Amino acid sequence: MGEPRVVPERGMVEESEVIDLISDSWIPSRSGHPGFVGSRLLSISVVILIADWLLLTLGFVSVSLVRFGAQWTEIWNDVAPSWEVVVPLYLTIGTAIGWLMGFYKVRPSWRQDLIRTGSAVGVLAITALALLFMFDRDQVSRLFLLAYFLAIWLGMTFARGAARAWFRRRRAAGKGIVNVLVLGSGAVAQGFIAEATAHAEAGLNIVGFLDSPGRTLPGQPRLGTVADLAVVLEHVVVDEMVVCLPIDDWTRIGRIASIAEMQGKSIRIPMHVPGTTHSQTRLDHLAGVPVLSVISTPDQPLANGCKRLLDVVVAGTALLLLAPMLALIGVTIALGDGQPVVFSQPRVGLHGRTFILRKFRTMVPNAEARFAEVAHLNERQGPVFKVERDPRITRFGRLLRATSLDELPQLWNVLRGEMSLVGPRPPLQSEVERYDPWHRRRLSMKPGITGLWQVSNRNEASFDNWVAQDLEYIDSWSVTQDLRILARTIPAVMRLTGK
Repeated sequence: MGEPRVVPERGMVEESEVIDLISDSWIPSRSGHPGFVGSRLLSISVVILIADWLLLTLGFVSVSLVRFGAQWTEIWNDVAPSWEVVVPLYLTIGTAIGWLMGFYKVRPSWRQDLIRTGSAVGVLAITALALLFMFDRDQVSRLFLLAYFLAIWLGMTFARGAARAWFRRRRAAGKGIVNVLVLGSGAVAQGFIAEATAHAEAGLNIVGFLDSPGRTLPGQPRLGTVADLAVVLEHVVVDEMVVCLPIDDWTRIGRIASIAEMQGKSIRIPMHVPGTTHSQTRLDHLAGVPVLSVISTPDQPLANGCKRLLDVVVAGTALLLLAPMLALIGVTIALGDGQPVVFSQPRVGLHGRTFILRKFRTMVPNAEARFAEVAHLNERQGPVFKVERDPRITRFGRLLRATSLDELPQLWNVLRGEMSLVGPRPPLQSEVERYDPWHRRRLSMKPGITGLWQVSNRNEASFDNWVAQDLEYIDSWSVTQDLRILARTIPAVMRLTGK
């Protein structure tokens, strides 16, 4: 899909440009537009805001200790009896105002960071002096104030420099890359390509374009015509599509949007799209042109960040707490059935990306080679295979499946970011190849260890009904819903209905 884009050298960036952590791209500082990728890095802005608040608080305590010694709390009690409430409130309001004033944009150089954070600290200092004067608190040490604001100025500058370095390493390592398919090759498409190429920090990887034979787009491969869209999406990893068709082709956008929604792809198009029933729409900007984004997947940066945090915390804690059980299961499998202990299998994840799923082995070692023996026993309707009394399952493996303990190694897949705790189950590539077009939308969300269908009707025979529940989960997703599903998973597992 192309090599990760390299971040431009500092000298290539105009003085009037910034790295906007809200838009995740280089934009002119005079622009009020969030950019093509919207708020993909909103969570990082929030992290920096929290870091600022912690720095301000830590700086207050540290400078107080240095200036006044172990009795610093007593001194502050004499100066301002309610300082434990007033100081945190002041710092919270200060950071909130900084957010509104745009202080949470990371500059492309240390010098610009110093200027920007200096402005922010200057506002805080002036406000503090005004409040002290207003409430007649002249006894506050001026040396303390000087040391405090100097410390937080340097600390905030370092925090932004660290964020900028992380930002660049992430892009250089191919992290946070969005694979984009362009529809069209005219002036709008060329303008978008130029912007994406010039502003590589946005992480936009153009996988190619679709247009009539003979049409070209500099530096990009033609993957077919617009009529080939559905087929291309089945064979190319695409996260989003940009529709850059001339107005004469707008009659085809309804069909394009239908295919995109069916397969769970987000598209950017400069018009209203009727006929979509599940997608969310919002106004974005593409190369300075207002466009309507049709979002077919959960696109809530803060909520998505909370989901990932939940995954990491729960999976990491579970792996630590369950380590003795994992070891015991592994030893039991090894002694009873031999090696390997863990079964590894390629599965299809988010938007068609493949990864290696791990689970405890519950079948005989040559189970996959013996598939032909049991293919006729399939108890599911559709492109999925499941047999309750599969003769290839070992005695201990049957217990592991009934209790779902065989799924525990997938917590490692969750930590790696390949899976989530909650989401559609990851299919085999052979199953995906047999999907109907509307089935593919279940690939638009990261696969999970548990999901809505597992706690609602775990042994549903119809694959279509199974997918319908997955799509219901995707369309109504929230962190609260994930917590509810996780809570319902425990009694579902205790009923020993796993197969």
